[in-house]
Amino acid sequence: MLRQIIKQNWLIFLLLTVAVVLVYANSLSNGFVSDDVMGILKNEKIGEFSWSLNLPQTWSWAATDHLFGKNPLPFRAENILFHLANAWLIFILLFLLTQKKTIALLTALIFAVHPLLVESVTWLSGGIYAKYTFFVLLALLFYVSAKLTELRRKKIVWLALLLLARLKKAG
Repeated sequence: MLRQIIKQNWLIFLLLTVAVVLVYANSLSNGFVSDDVMGILKNEKIGEFSWSLNLPQTWSWAATDHLFGKNPLPFRAENILFHLANAWLIFILLFLLTQKKTIALLTALIFAVHPLLVESVTWLSGGIYAKYTFFVLLALLFYVSAKLTELRRKKIVWLALLLLARLKKAG
């Protein structure tokens, strides 16, 4: 079902991608600011395994730091990618729930470019909001797809519950 939605609406996913890139690409060259300096740049624990397992933010920072070092561009690109994935998930969820492409597209486009979300995308420490949103939307998508297909596969429902439980524990 999800593959079919993605295949049939690839142009919409491309449009959402272009919208997000156009709005947020200018932030890629920005440096570390405020909380980012202590949280990433001067954080000596960022590479420690035990520290990085606390939150989705810390494990992603640890992985990004390990792969790219203390360069703000990959950290910001990560936030942009999570935001893009959220816009895609919103489209898919609303399309599944309403069966109306126009409503799903307009809602996802508003989410993708709305200025209220700039902080959660361009401020590195604010990226936690985009990451949590991703996991909540993903859990909702698993739940809705399980309910809509009437299969009610226990694996999908348990995965959704596991994602939500992890978020509750981290929050």
